[in-house]
Amino acid sequence: MHRRSNSPSANLAVALIAAAFGLCCFLPRVGSPGVFAEVISRNNGNNRTSFYPNAKIDAADVTSGNWGPAFVTVLPDGANDSVTAQPLVYTPASSTRPVLIVVTDNTNVYIMDALNGTILNSKNYGPPAYINIWGYWTFYPGIMSTPVIDSSTDTLYFTTLTSTGNNTDIFHLYAVDVMSLETKDNYPILFANQTADNDRTLSFNDYRHKQRVGLSMVQGAIIVMFAGYDKKPCEGWVFVVEATTGTIKSVFSASTSTDVTEYGGGGGIWMSGFAPVVLDNGTIFFSTGNGYGNELNDSTSGYDAASLKSYYEAIVRLDIASDLSMSIVDFFIPFNASQMDEADTDASADGVILLPELFGNETFPNILLIGAKTGPFKFVPMNNLGGFKQGYNGTDATIVE
Repeated sequence: MHRRSNSPSANLAVALIAAAFGLCCFLPRVGSPGVFAEVISRNNGNNRTSFYPNAKIDAADVTSGNWGPAFVTVLPDGANDSVTAQPLVYTPASSTRPVLIVVTDNTNVYIMDALNGTILNSKNYGPPAYINIWGYWTFYPGIMSTPVIDSSTDTLYFTTLTSTGNNTDIFHLYAVDVMSLETKDNYPILFANQTADNDRTLSFNDYRHKQRVGLSMVQGAIIVMFAGYDKKPCEGWVFVVEATTGTIKSVFSASTSTDVTEYGGGGGIWMSGFAPVVLDNGTIFFSTGNGYGNELNDSTSGYDAASLKSYYEAIVRLDIASDLSMSIVDFFIPFNASQMDEADTDASADGVILLPELFGNETFPNILLIGAKTGPFKFVPMNNLGGFKQGYNGTDATIVE
């Protein structure tokens, strides 16, 4: 946990929520009062390293008498609410003070003073959906994913999953002003019944999917990703939404109807809430989970990216063009993907991280780090992910485990 210190060397600004039974402890400041780093998307930056470049906390800071919570705030709906998404820290153009942005599972959005925890504004965006898995795991996934902020327009983007009261759940993507929470023109938008560009026979069903992955921005677009939950058939989905118009410009499904069972194709994108790795040129990297198709069971060698029917237990590279269309460029699937499916070890249990360049070398200058529920971690060259069974004796062509 990041806590407040008066040490001049500790100048990092972080927001952290501990949410249990509605009690939210906000520990947002390390360093001199008013010194904050912007945190406008999940894991503090498009590389998803959770690295804060101005962090200079040492042992003396932690053991000092000044080490402690900055403030504690109990949310109005705290006893019945919880927080899954990462909070964000941002200083809007209209303010000289940073704000802490908190979204909750009950579809509440709170704008708070990041220096003292005062709630400046809040709004509820409808009754959250209700999930009951296997009869004993119940929760409300109203806003589960971490929002993203467009700092050029002071716009907060987030998704909600709300219930209509007749066993139908509806996803919306909102764009609101960071301070007033007023909804921007052309929003909210819907995802229901959108078809995949790579398989026009597949259409998106809100009820069978959940949105856990943090939102991201690239090329003036919002990237929204989905996975299944306990409802099947289901697939992994990627939507590219033009930010200014709210228009869905392209849609990708991680599995296609040519490789499905009664459970669907699978390949859900959830990544424990991580957002995808995003490069400025429009390239994105993400991981997918368990699959239900049969394509890899019968394969003895690799595929190129264009010929593969489904991408499950995979690392996937998509390139987003200037017209916001998507193309599949590269992938990596572990040689034992079928066994991973059977054991439910799920490659999408971890996000994808682009390691700092100091971890690379001349042969592999840029390296992605991935994992699964049971490990091991794999180091994958960003510019050549490795395909399927392209290593020695049909194993993985990764750098090292």
